Amino acid sequence: MKTRALIAVVGALAVFLPNSRAEEKTVIRFGHFPNITHAQGVIAHALSRQGKGWFEKYLGPNVEIQWFTYNAGPSAMEAIFAKSLDVTYVGPGPALNAYLKSNGEEVRVISGAANAGAALVVKADSPIKTPA
Repeated sequence: MKTRALIAVVGALAVFLPNSRAEEKTVIRFGHFPNITHAQGVIAHALSRQGKGWFEKYLGPNVEIQWFTYNAGPSAMEAIFAKSLDVTYVGPGPALNAYLKSNGEEVRVISGAANAGAALVVKADSPIKTPA
């Protein structure tokens, strides 16, 4: 459900971003952290590099996703403030601080994207299919 909500919001963003010429692609600059807490961004970025991008699939051929990695939430929020990022996966602390710093004028927290910071992983050919 969260993925669908994020795709819907990014899709809406793509519709409203300015596009100077019809043949140009709309560019959405996406940030993420390369760690388990932000696995959605890491996986989406990896799939994008392989030509199997989630956002590219749902947003169509006239949208280009550009990926940027950050190692700290404050630097990702500064990139939002500087207008060099459009969307980012970020932790709740930096998101709240950015919201308060800008009086809600520069950022919108649109959805939770992760729960906790760990994942249960098994090898691909494992007979284990569920945690229970």
